[in-house]
Parts: sequence; C-alpha cells; structure tokens
Amino acid sequence: GLSPDTRYYYAVGSSSEVLAGADSDHFFVTHPLPGTPKPFRAWVLGDSGFGSLDQASVRDAYLGFAEGTHTNLWLHVGDVSQSLGTDPQYQVEFFDMYPTILRQTVIWPSYGNHDAASADSLTQSGPYYENFTLPTLAEAGGVASGTESYYSFDYANVHFVVLDSTQGDRLVGGTMLTWLEADLTDTAQDWIIAFWHHPPYSKGSHDSDAEGQLWIMRENAVPIFEDHGVDLVLNGHSHSYERSYFIDGHYGYSSEFGFCDDNGTPGDASDDFCAGSPSTPCPGGVLDCDSGGFIVDAGDGSVGGGGAYEKPSLGPDPHHGAVFTVAGSGGEIRGGSLDHPAMIVSLNVLGSVILDIDGDRLDARFLDSTGTVRDQFTIVK
Repeated sequence: GLSPDTRYYYAVGSSSEVLAGADSDHFFVTHPLPGTPKPFRAWVLGDSGFGSLDQASVRDAYLGFAEGTHTNLWLHVGDVSQSLGTDPQYQVEFFDMYPTILRQTVIWPSYGNHDAASADSLTQSGPYYENFTLPTLAEAGGVASGTESYYSFDYANVHFVVLDSTQGDRLVGGTMLTWLEADLTDTAQDWIIAFWHHPPYSKGSHDSDAEGQLWIMRENAVPIFEDHGVDLVLNGHSHSYERSYFIDGHYGYSSEFGFCDDNGTPGDASDDFCAGSPSTPCPGGVLDCDSGGFIVDAGDGSVGGGGAYEKPSLGPDPHHGAVFTVAGSGGEIRGGSLDHPAMIVSLNVLGSVILDIDGDRLDARFLDSTGTVRDQFTIVK
C-alpha cells in the first residue's frame, strides 16, 4: 500500500518503546514503477564477509565516494559471510560492518558457497535464509520462482535476475533454468542485469576452466541469458576484480577464446576487431569469426578512452554483447594468474563496483579501497 518512488521514515520498536529509528537516518525509498526510467545507483559487493580492516576499508571508500548520493540498490554477489555462515558470524561480518547503509538501502543478495556452509537451498533453512527475506511470488516483479534461492526483481527500467550457482539445479531443463527462460521471456525492460556467485570466466583465485560450479554456469546459464539479451553479468568467488571485453557466444574453455580481425578470421589481441565498429558483428558469422572469436567490441568501453560499448536497441537485444565482471574483492584479495583472455582488465586489488544507470546509459566503475577509480566502462543503447 505504499506509494512508488517515495521516501519513508521509520522506527523499530513497540507501542511503548522505540528501539531504533524515528530520526532522519532511518528511511527507505520505494521502487519506481517498473518500466519507468529513473537515474539510480547500485553498489555491487562480493566476498566481503571477513570482519576485517580490509573489508572496512572497501566499505569506507564507497561511503566516501557516494557521500551525498543515495544508494538505491545494494547487490551482493555472494559470501555475505566468508566464514561458515553462522548467525554470530553474520553479526560480525555483515550487520556490525554495515550499520549505516543497512538502515537506508535494501540489499539483494545471492547465495555463496560460504553462506551455504550453514544453510541449505533445498529446505530454505539456515542463517542465510533466516536473515534475508527474498521474493518467491514475484512480489518485486518478474516471474514467481517459488524459492528464495533464486529470484528476480524490477527497478526503474532494469530487470535484475539472481541465480543460485551454489546448490541450485543448474541443469538445462531443471527447475532453476526453466524458470530463468520463463522469467526472461516475460520481461520487456530496457536493461537485463544478472548476478550470482560463481563466475563463468575467471583466472583469479578460482579457475573457470577447472571448477564445475563455474563452467556449468557458463555452459548452461550464459547461453540462455545471451539468447534474451543480457547486458551485464556480475559475479564473485574469485577474490579479485576482473572485467571482460564486450563479448558474446563463448561457452568453452579459455584456450578456445579467440579474437577476430577485420578480415573475419581468428586472430590475436593486436587485430582490428572488425575495424573497431562496436555495432557491426564480425564478418565471419554472428559474432563468431569462424568459431575463432567472441568479441563484439575490443575497446575499453570508456567514454574518455576507446568509446562506450553500444547496443542497437533499447530493450532485450540478443547476441549484441555483454560485460562479465568479477567483483569478489570486497574483503580480501588472493591473486591468481589473472590472465583469462576474455578479460580486458584483471586486478588483484580490494574494492567494489558502482553502477549508475540513467535511461539508455549504464556507467560502471571499480573503486578500490583507497577511493581511487581503477576501471570504468559505459554501455549505451
């Protein structure tokens, strides 16, 4: 019964005692009507739950950067608790760590392997499922999933999809991916952003060529998203920052990831990539280059650099490119070879990702723990 896109102040307590709130710091802002373009900001954090000074430095860097700008959404790509996911650990590693932003911004979490150490997706039990209340009946948009382990929601003109790569049914034809097909078919939003824990492409502290939870999402989930025009995919698990080129159609091992030159033949990173035209598929096929290349735009996506990534249509736009980002350095860094050929940027640096979306434009930044922007890209439709 609340009005859309409206700030409400609140208190927590009983009829006789206020325990918290009833002041200017305790508020939330309801979602705009779905499909209504509105400038908004989302904070993306992953693998944060250490209760450490490093975690606090990532938090403080973001809060300092965002001072004066309300954070409309908080997206967590898993391992909210980085220990065993017990309730006392959530208290130290999450609730005590983020008291200010938790008062004002709804967090939309995904289920990580450390969260799963004390919880179970099948029975919807354990601290993760007790600490978060997530939509099962499409209360926030999309198609009803019937479970809190995966769900979707709409904010302004963006459709968000959250999957369970840890314990969910990741098989084609299984319950989760069948729901995913129905949910993506149903949306007509201008943007589609997906997030889950295990990255389909990574050479950080986890290797997407070697670990089943990573490659099964690449083989089974990524093709469905690309068939429906996903624009941005956010993951964690590897404790690093990695960001891909504008890519499409790569579902195999990193050794099979090729580049395309302007002659439509497989090449290497020094080739011209279809003469640098982000809106023209490589001439060897639909973004395929004779099965040798998968890059739609080899630029850096920066407005001040190689230019923004472009998609020709506003709305679901299949197979015209997406960016895949690993944002798992919210509390710790662990290195790795950091040389996946799909990635244009790979950093063993603490930090988080900031998304600013306004109508037909999406701007993303990686902010390190000192408050320095270390990477940025833009997608324009």
